[in-house]
Amino acid sequence: MVACQLRRLALRLEADLPTIGVCFGAQMIAAALGADVYPGPVKEVGFHSVTVHENARAGPLRHLAGVPILHWHGDTFTLPQGVELLASSHVYDHQAFRRGSKLLALQFHAEMGLDKRFDAWIEQWPESVVAAGGDEARLRAAHDALGPAAVRAGQAMIAEWLAGLKLRNA
Repeated sequence: MVACQLRRLALRLEADLPTIGVCFGAQMIAAALGADVYPGPVKEVGFHSVTVHENARAGPLRHLAGVPILHWHGDTFTLPQGVELLASSHVYDHQAFRRGSKLLALQFHAEMGLDKRFDAWIEQWPESVVAAGGDEARLRAAHDALGPAAVRAGQAMIAEWLAGLKLRNA
């Protein structure tokens, strides 16, 4: 099924249709653009901020600067040709990229700070929390303390990205 989804995604990207991918979605976008996706050396699970690169500080990702956001992955990817790297973390270099104004790929989860699925993730993948050097209680406490600000920043980022699409298509 993934091969079919990758083909469809590649066609969407070829048509330059507005597309955003989060976590596995960012990995799929990278793969559809010809990059390698592979298991990283460590799990990145927990709340910490990303470094928003200079080229992205005036755009939608500026809302994330200095805001701890949720990371929950162990895979990473090479940067596809023709894209612009927007953000990195202390664990993985490739956290966000764009191609033009219509493609945005985010390896992290700025949307998950208030989502009830967070509890299901901990229950389903407790080994990921441990493999990243954390524990369930600290991660839940971080979610409660940092989640609302992460979601506000994520919503502001997405709203600005969507508004940019509307302006260009008006």
